Amino acid sequence: MARLSISSLLISATILTPTYSTLAEEAEAGACSIMTVVSDTGEITWSTDEAAAELISIAKDTNLSPQEAHSACHGDDAVQQAAIEETAEKEKVEDVAAADKSAEVAGEESLMSSAGALAPLAGLGLVGGGGGGGGSSSSSTFLDSGVSLYTYDSSLDDTWRARQEYKNVNIYRTVNYPSYAHPYTLLGVDDAYAYGLSGVGYIIAILDNGFYAHPEFNNYTNNTGSTSQHGTHVAGIAAAGYDNNNSSFNTGWSGTYANLNYGMHGVAINATVQNNSYSDTFSPTGWTTATNTAISVGSVVQNNSWGFDEQYGAADIGVVNNYMTNNNLTALETLVAYQSIDTDGDGYYDVGANTSAYSWTTNNWQSYISALDQFQNDGGVVVFALSNDNTKSDADISAGLPVLFPDLADAWITVGNVLVSGSTASSSNTALQSAPCGSTAEYCLVADGNYIVSTDDDSSEDYAALSGSSMAAPQVSGLVALLKQAFPNHTPEQLVDRLLASADNSFFTASGSTSFANGITHGYSSTYGHGIPDMYAALQAVTSSRAILVGQNVGSASRFEINDTNIRLGGAFGDAIDQALRGREAYFYDALNGGFTFDLGALVHAKPTASGSAHSFNSFGGSTILERSQADNGMSFISSSKGTKQPKDGLMAFIPVSQTSVGFFAQDVNLQNGLAFSQRAGSSPFMIDQSSRFKIPFLEASENGSSLGSRNKIGNSDFSFGLFDGASSTYELDTHGFVAEYGAELGSSYSSAFIGVSNEADGFLQTSINGAFAESSEANTTFLGVSSFGWLDKTWSYNAIGSWGLTSMKTGGLGLLNDVSDVSSSSFAFEVARPVGVSDEGSIHIGVSQPLRVESGNASLKVPGLYKEGGELQYTEAEIGLSPSGRQIDVSVGYQAKLKQKFNVGVRLAISDDVGHVRSNSVENSAMAFLKFAL
Repeated sequence: MARLSISSLLISATILTPTYSTLAEEAEAGACSIMTVVSDTGEITWSTDEAAAELISIAKDTNLSPQEAHSACHGDDAVQQAAIEETAEKEKVEDVAAADKSAEVAGEESLMSSAGALAPLAGLGLVGGGGGGGGSSSSSTFLDSGVSLYTYDSSLDDTWRARQEYKNVNIYRTVNYPSYAHPYTLLGVDDAYAYGLSGVGYIIAILDNGFYAHPEFNNYTNNTGSTSQHGTHVAGIAAAGYDNNNSSFNTGWSGTYANLNYGMHGVAINATVQNNSYSDTFSPTGWTTATNTAISVGSVVQNNSWGFDEQYGAADIGVVNNYMTNNNLTALETLVAYQSIDTDGDGYYDVGANTSAYSWTTNNWQSYISALDQFQNDGGVVVFALSNDNTKSDADISAGLPVLFPDLADAWITVGNVLVSGSTASSSNTALQSAPCGSTAEYCLVADGNYIVSTDDDSSEDYAALSGSSMAAPQVSGLVALLKQAFPNHTPEQLVDRLLASADNSFFTASGSTSFANGITHGYSSTYGHGIPDMYAALQAVTSSRAILVGQNVGSASRFEINDTNIRLGGAFGDAIDQALRGREAYFYDALNGGFTFDLGALVHAKPTASGSAHSFNSFGGSTILERSQADNGMSFISSSKGTKQPKDGLMAFIPVSQTSVGFFAQDVNLQNGLAFSQRAGSSPFMIDQSSRFKIPFLEASENGSSLGSRNKIGNSDFSFGLFDGASSTYELDTHGFVAEYGAELGSSYSSAFIGVSNEADGFLQTSINGAFAESSEANTTFLGVSSFGWLDKTWSYNAIGSWGLTSMKTGGLGLLNDVSDVSSSSFAFEVARPVGVSDEGSIHIGVSQPLRVESGNASLKVPGLYKEGGELQYTEAEIGLSPSGRQIDVSVGYQAKLKQKFNVGVRLAISDDVGHVRSNSVENSAMAFLKFAL
């Protein structure tokens, strides 16, 4: 029968903690793996190999199943657990599962400062992609809190759509064309209302033909000019007020549609209408005056449901642009020239419907163009309705002015009229009713402006149902006011970009795409432009990039992707940083620089290495198998086998230099093993790895790197020093440093003092700092301590170590975390032991220890707020106390013995208070046992 050289069966059971079952090899590869076999069908059973019979018998006695033995032997438990931990870590900052809008609202509220979840927009980044009106399915994370300043209420969405006053905008269509979608719902206006948006505090300028002081207007200014059905109707669609769904609002109504006694309301129900009439002065001079008035009152949008060119049969903007190029004219000269051209021979001039057009000089045109440009610079979006002539092949001249004057394209939206004969737009149920977007396609949207019921100019509080691009444009103007309320720091250009980039373009095949900031692209066509606005999508983060901005101004700031921004805690901090930042509202920015709130504390990932260390089997049986050997030439070695979790084996070599000096070098063995404190005489050397309670925590990185040093005998004393360069076991922070130790025999004890320095990159005290928290960082820790072992009397021996460190960290480049200094930390361990039991080599051990803990220290953090309208980034300062709420103290009692030179047994009971340095009213208990044997 084949023999196994050495095997070990390690079994542990815990109280109030998970059960551990682990098989480990101490020497020969495959020593325990032969215990099980896997059939072709994947079934795992005990092996029939006689060589494994004795080992299997012991395993059976401990109630270990074949599956558990196989999994433990092959390291599957460890691998799977590591994978689970890694996945869980990623899921905190990456998109996870798709969910509909209702599910998004209900989920993850505990991690969000605003309810509701972001939906990455369908079609963004893909030419011809599309987003659905009224909300799309999405992936969702703790970042997905929707528009930053408001909370989404899905029940309120339903409530708005059920209100008669909301329905009345569509009442003519409901009766005569019941298959048509509600025009507001098509745009997601109800979603904006569900966020609590109303346009309050913002002014919509209406440049049109007169204005009637209809009771529907709660807010209006400059009621000038002759009354007109058209201007009043347009203004009502943009911002007629909401009247509480009152059935008695319009008691004088006696028309065909009885429910109009409720009245109707516009898109931006609480915005102010600022009317400007062109009926008295239909010329660039009059339009200039009106635009300057809109500037003076601070309008956020100017609606233009009119045109200065004779619509039917007149030349379109493409023809005019070619005329300018072919005749080597300026844009102003071209407009003046076209005042005297009658393209279709109907007796009307293409620019202007009467002979007054002859007085339109280049100076007057320049004044109007300058006023439009200034309006955009001062915070306004220009919305222009396209011609209602659907036989045209391009946009008309009025709407297409940015083709001639490109500077106007920054914050300009042309709006066409589409008829959607279904609940959502599709290629089969959507038809263009106006001129196409044409040359203006890259800043063009379409809306359903057919049979829209709105305010009329009748003295009996009348309403009318009108159709045309004139009715589509004010819907978009109302959306601008709502979007400005949601993103008050957005410039006009940003508002336009957000509406365009989030529009539903799913119902047509795109012929081109527009590139926006940070890699966002969106498809458009010459017919429908970017498609139908989708307010729900516009109120979500446009997610090719979600970043924290650090700098002075949004335009020049550095973007740190939020997925790459985190603080990953080492055990020394416990809950200090997490508690300081948890629930603290901060802002990240999407690809279009829209600000969204999130919980800054969600970027702090706790992985407390102190937690549970006393209850880990590694701290009992050892995660690393360390063996000492002696060569004939005087050299000695310490070798390590790290098992499945850490596949790299290590070696430390000791080379005699003289009778009083020994040099050493090591790879992947803890440097502390080269110091005099750890070089005990006898057959059972006391050696150190990261699981040991008697480690110097500041040297742990040497176990994953290289080190060298020497031990020197000076009389009855020892002087040791070492250098190391490695990576921390947690987060693999690049760490280097040195340590010096002086020790001496003192009676029946050996005591030493040590001092050293360590330097960590991109973190401190094994805590990783990334992304926006610090572009780069370097931490220096000066540490010192004492260690001792020996005899208290003839029966009791002891081991003791204590360390203290002082850390300062300097940050480089940009970052939210300011320099950290004077962070003190400590650790200690003390154990007594005595021989006892049935074996001469049996002993009982009683110990108390504290893992590394931050004792004092503070850090200052800049919390990113919403940037100002001019782009200035805002921050508030947060002071963070780095000392955790609790102190983990571990107490253990154990017994170890060797029986008949063949079996090693061990039993340990452990109790921990404030596990992970987190204050708690409970304690953690565990009981563990192992049996080692050789065959």
